[in-house]
Amino acid sequence: MARSDGSSASDSFADALSRALGQVNSLHVEADRQAELLAIGRAENPNDAVLALEKADLALQLTINITEKAIGAYRQLSQMQV
Repeated sequence: MARSDGSSASDSFADALSRALGQVNSLHVEADRQAELLAIGRAENPNDAVLALEKADLALQLTINITEKAIGAYRQLSQMQV
């Protein structure tokens, strides 16, 4: 149920943002684990390590781009005269 003060909408946005950043972090943790396994020679398939690293890199780049867009939108809104 949505409250009239809008707090549930902000809570759900905060939750979604937190989940998304958690997923990016999980990808990086997995990439680190795969890279470590590859470095010590225990990786079953080196392609898995490369794939995990690429997924983590793409997730980070997307996060950076979204952050830059959000900052740009905030700046535009803050410069608007009311």
